[in-house]
Amino acid sequence: MTGLSKSPLATSRSMHTRSWRSWTRRASLLTATVWTLASVFGGCSDDSTSAQDAAVMQDAQNNDATHQKDATRQDATVEDAVASDGTTDGSADGTVACRPEQTNLPYGNHEAGQDCLNCHASMSGNLHFTVAGTLYNDAAGSNPLPGATVTLIDDGGQILDIVSASNGNFYTATTVQFPLQVWVSKCPQIAPMQAAVQAGQGCNSCHGPNNRIFLP
Repeated sequence: MTGLSKSPLATSRSMHTRSWRSWTRRASLLTATVWTLASVFGGCSDDSTSAQDAAVMQDAQNNDATHQKDATRQDATVEDAVASDGTTDGSADGTVACRPEQTNLPYGNHEAGQDCLNCHASMSGNLHFTVAGTLYNDAAGSNPLPGATVTLIDDGGQILDIVSASNGNFYTATTVQFPLQVWVSKCPQIAPMQAAVQAGQGCNSCHGPNNRIFLP
């Protein structure tokens, strides 16, 4: 039996069908590729960029706020160093700022009104006092004056504040260079000592009865 041969028309249709199917598969592959690329690059869309920009701006604002707080604290520190009359401690005109009343008082120990250095000058460590005395409310020594500040400026320019205890005693073991300029204050009162303090002098060795260190 002889095989049947296809007509030219059938052959042409078969070729067109295979070509159409091949083009369709390529078009589908191209479409899939386009969507894949779109999804990959979608992470850099305008919304994502805006979110990143907002995060960067927030960090910058936080840094600015931190710098402003630091600057404010530095300004406050500088202002605290300025005296009420506009001068600074240890300035050329020899003035110091009035110190406000202190509430965190040191322990006054004992022997108020006695010459502290008579014993403590020969002691060691924190018991080796370099300056010490007792502060009262009048020259007669009627009552101790607690919470006041004795301000010293030594010959090297060191400024030292010593707070008077509940019994009026004040003292320090800090090394100082004599002679010393001395002020006593408890705002609004402030008074300077007229003469400089020389080495080896306990305050109470000179300021005995009726000649006490006082601040009215």
